[in-house]
Amino acid sequence: HEEIISLYSSMDQWKPSEDFFVDVSANSSQRAEHDVKDPIAPRKVQKADREKLRRDRLNEQFLELGKALDPDRPKNDKATILADTIQMLKDLTTRVNKLKAEYASLSEESSELTQEKNELREEKATLKSEIDNLNAQYQQRLGCVYPWAPVDPSVVMGPPLSYPYPMPVRIPPAPFPIHQVQPYPLFRNQTPNPCSAYIPYTSLGLHPYPH
Repeated sequence: HEEIISLYSSMDQWKPSEDFFVDVSANSSQRAEHDVKDPIAPRKVQKADREKLRRDRLNEQFLELGKALDPDRPKNDKATILADTIQMLKDLTTRVNKLKAEYASLSEESSELTQEKNELREEKATLKSEIDNLNAQYQQRLGCVYPWAPVDPSVVMGPPLSYPYPMPVRIPPAPFPIHQVQPYPLFRNQTPNPCSAYIPYTSLGLHPYPH
């Protein structure tokens, strides 16, 4: 029994005190509280960093926009840059609408010119057909008038240059005069024509009937 009592007494010596349990519980609660607060702090830092990056990016974009509007103009505030951008967009929109109207007008005029061109082409084809018909009729009539030269009318109508065969030559009138014969000398009194065509047989020494 004495051994058992001594064993229990030695175990009581190694038993932790109440202060030990209080310290352990305090440390555990502090560590748990620290674990709860730690996730919130990094989130706030990350949000601030993101906001700063966003502002920096916006400032860079405003600078680029200001340079695009007028490279020689000094830096202006964001409100001025936005106002100038809005005005430029309005001007560009007005110009685009004007160009659209001009394009529509030119397209309509182009379609009208194309239609007129097609009509002129058809009229030209009609005139060419009429000219061909008239040429055919002319060639046919010319062949009836000049049957010896139906191929080329210019050979007949134009002055000939040379011919491989003899052509008829017009004979000029005689150089001596031929007096006209009076057909009816009895109807009027005229002086006898010394060169009368009627000569009596007796004057020539000829008799109509031999003796």
